[in-house]
Amino acid sequence: MNGFVDATFAIAATLLVTTLIPGPKGWSSWSDLYDAVAGPLFAFAISFVVIASYWFGNHQFVASLGALTPRVVVATLFLLAFVVLLPFSTEGLGRDLGSAEVTTVVYAVNVALVSTAEWVIYRIAVKQELFRDPPSQTEVNVSTVCQLLPSAVFLVSVVIALLGSPTAARWSWVSLLVLSPIAGRWANGRIAAVDGNALAA
Repeated sequence: MNGFVDATFAIAATLLVTTLIPGPKGWSSWSDLYDAVAGPLFAFAISFVVIASYWFGNHQFVASLGALTPRVVVATLFLLAFVVLLPFSTEGLGRDLGSAEVTTVVYAVNVALVSTAEWVIYRIAVKQELFRDPPSQTEVNVSTVCQLLPSAVFLVSVVIALLGSPTAARWSWVSLLVLSPIAGRWANGRIAAVDGNALAA
């Protein structure tokens, strides 16, 4: 199962390159090449980071399990379905094929579904007690916040795109570069504080 998941993530990441199509005119000069691939290359970079980070997280998650169950496998297939859609939504995002509002919303929803699917798989594993080292309730709670943070940011960007500006919505994604480390430090602090109180008791 792990090999299949890794291969699917790898194929999705590889297919992102198909969104970079400058066409004959794009190769005629440096300025034409820039005009042809600047947007697609930006979208490619975002999606490559998204796919790589979720692959790494899933790889660590699977390594922490003592067993796989049918529910985890089925949930993982849903995750992969959303992952393999990323090259499709990336192409629209990079080229604004149609409306910038539509492409922004479709991409944001796609990433939010990937993030939410990862959280669902984690919750199934917790409920079925599949971890080799079972997490505490505090660890489960802080993991939920960290895992759903990207979903929240991308879903908020949907509202921004629909009610305001697609450009502003896309820039809101950059907030994860700040929010994710903050959430990570907060999570570590919460776990350390609970562990310290437990030792003191």
